[in-house]
Amino acid sequence: MKHFLIDSYIDSKLDIPNTISTGLRQLFDVNDISDLSENDKNRIRSLLKGLYTTTSGTDYSNVNKEYALYYLPVNLYKIWRPLMDLLLTDSLPIKCSILELGAGPGSATFGLLEFYKYLAIDNPVTVFSLHITLIERDMGFIGVFNSLYDGYVDSLPDNLCVDICCVHDDAYSFTTLHESGKYQLVIESNMLNQNEYIDADKIFSFTEGLKKSLSRHSSVILIEPAKKESGIFLKRIKKAMQVAGLACYSPCSCVNTECGQFASARVDISGVSIYSELVDSGIISRPQAHHSFEYAIFRNDGLKKYSFEGTGTELQNLANRIGEVIKVKAFILTIGNETEDSFSLKLCDGSLNGSNEVWLSVPKKSLVEKEINCLTIGRGGIIDAKNVVITGPRNLQCTQITKLRIMM
Repeated sequence: MKHFLIDSYIDSKLDIPNTISTGLRQLFDVNDISDLSENDKNRIRSLLKGLYTTTSGTDYSNVNKEYALYYLPVNLYKIWRPLMDLLLTDSLPIKCSILELGAGPGSATFGLLEFYKYLAIDNPVTVFSLHITLIERDMGFIGVFNSLYDGYVDSLPDNLCVDICCVHDDAYSFTTLHESGKYQLVIESNMLNQNEYIDADKIFSFTEGLKKSLSRHSSVILIEPAKKESGIFLKRIKKAMQVAGLACYSPCSCVNTECGQFASARVDISGVSIYSELVDSGIISRPQAHHSFEYAIFRNDGLKKYSFEGTGTELQNLANRIGEVIKVKAFILTIGNETEDSFSLKLCDGSLNGSNEVWLSVPKKSLVEKEINCLTIGRGGIIDAKNVVITGPRNLQCTQITKLRIMM
């Protein structure tokens, strides 16, 4: 399947679709965020600051529109990373039955639709068909989604057929009590974390329900905030998934179910116009160029993005080997410290315990592909490096004879 447009857009400073931006503004009866009254700006700012100040379930009943205004634009394209992972192994069905849990105002839903929209444009003789079931316990979010979708649906190409059913229900009860073997793709975004109404004691029954909801050769995508507390919760889910017999497809397939590594991907949100309007209007006081998140994909057929299992031993006990030149094959957990001349890769070969970290400093002049940077690699690639030197208990450095191969 061709995916030229997605390849060219995935690391660009993408804006969200104009129809959705317009729909978000219309929720507040304005043509531009600057048209809001000062009282409304102050009210929205105060409501957004009040979200997630505790680690208990969040009540969205009075903040549906405000949540959508800020969180939908920054979250929309996060799902492109896991979808691309599936696309690279031809594991994204042309005709797909999809279940989304905790859909909210449609952040991941619209991201999914945009992904398939560009696939449909790149493959004009192929008819794509999506049957999407959205589970959401807050009727206010369902109303916001329907309002935004009404203005968006006409932008879809003729060879992309979409049928959406919104179900007012709790995600846990739906997955544990409803029919089995129906969905080829299950998605959740920002629902399985300490700020939502997910009982940690019910994780194993919840994942069993997820497993039963899948048809053969199907996938589950989990997307959560890149925060330490959320990462701990996500790792519990990973363990429960593996107990249920679901294998981690990407971003890494480490067999260590007790892995304490923290890893993240990110999307560039600097091109999102409505986000800039929120900044210019003072509603957002600390603007960011990127939005970070964690994700994981699980399969019920054992398929993995890479054959590497993550069971190496080279990254253990580097403190006793400083100065040694080694070769290493490892997963890329995250990328940081980017400058004009270099960036660093956080690596794990499956041998690190607890929160131990190992970073490899990469000079950009050593790269064959000059466009590789903090965004293009994302999380979940694999690096095969020869002749790197151990410079500290947590640090590796490239040399003039280092050979790097990065698989994204």
